[in-house]
Amino acid sequence: MKVTSKTDRRTGTKSWQVIWTPKAGASRKFKQFPTKAEADAFANKTSSEIHNRTHIADSDTVGAAAQIFLDEQRERVSDGDISPKEFSNHEARIRLHLAELTYDGKPLLETQLTELTINGVKKQIARQLKQRLAAKTCVHVLTTLKQICDAAIAEDPPLLATNPVKVSAAKQKGKAMLEKENFSHDLAARLVECAPAAYRLHIRFAIQTGLRTSEQRALRWSDLTIDDDTGHYTLVNVRRKIQPETKAEIDVLKSRAGYRSVPIDVSLSNALKAHKLAQNNFDHIFATSEGGVGDGDNWRNRGIVKAAKAAGVKINWRELRHYFASALVKQSFDKWQITKLMGHESIKTTEDHYLHWIDDPEADAAAAIKIGQAFNF
Repeated sequence: MKVTSKTDRRTGTKSWQVIWTPKAGASRKFKQFPTKAEADAFANKTSSEIHNRTHIADSDTVGAAAQIFLDEQRERVSDGDISPKEFSNHEARIRLHLAELTYDGKPLLETQLTELTINGVKKQIARQLKQRLAAKTCVHVLTTLKQICDAAIAEDPPLLATNPVKVSAAKQKGKAMLEKENFSHDLAARLVECAPAAYRLHIRFAIQTGLRTSEQRALRWSDLTIDDDTGHYTLVNVRRKIQPETKAEIDVLKSRAGYRSVPIDVSLSNALKAHKLAQNNFDHIFATSEGGVGDGDNWRNRGIVKAAKAAGVKINWRELRHYFASALVKQSFDKWQITKLMGHESIKTTEDHYLHWIDDPEADAAAAIKIGQAFNF
């Protein structure tokens, strides 16, 4: 953060310029003020916001947020949370509809996120959509725009403070019922029990480790730490994932925090050892019958979808990860431990998604034992 003086050679007018970088890797920003007091006030406020990761950069556009959103959706396809068709629908709505809209006289995708307002979205964007599309399609496009803004808010630091897009809840698809089920142990046990035999351990492992599906599919037996004294597996070391586009293994995770070690209990260790004995010396823990990397679509359609239907609930792979987090909360893991085990780069992500469950968190005790107590399959 730097405050410098600047003099106009023609008029001799003196002004003050603030120069700052909103986040690591971003380009420098400049803002001019007529007095040093105003420049200093802005510099102090912005410096504090950057330190607290609440600074909103003026130059972030709807188009940039849309790209962030699509990247996240590709990862969700890889994790088996959504189908490729759902991703294609979002992509088409951005390319065919949002790209054709204007806001305050300029293309919507070139509009800065901070310029969007609730009234502006309602009077300009919604009105343009209604003139072009059927009512149902309008809702779908607005829902995609809302999710783009949600992705911008979830960035670290956030690109947007509040979401200016409102879609009637009655017109949106029903949300998963996990909060109503309270992420109960009974629900988790029911899912595992109802899962097809070929995917039972896959689902149990996801529940007890909180790994993303792209990480779990890439796991190899060499990624497990073995206790020399007991012969039990004690840690799952996450080091790689399956890339959504190519379906190839890569060792570049979503963030540095993604490289982590998750403790497992004796019960899950025994289940893994039995699984290994039944395998044909494959490298990957959850390999196909031919030894290849598990297919995300199969995991979703033949695994969690069938298990959820048989258990009489609506749930996807990502929500198994949410259940893992809620179980850690109930076992009194503190927010720092949960952030580390979830592989979140920022504690803010953990707080936003999970810490409203914590009443008076107290940490410690052996992590593997506590996790085992939470599940106890």
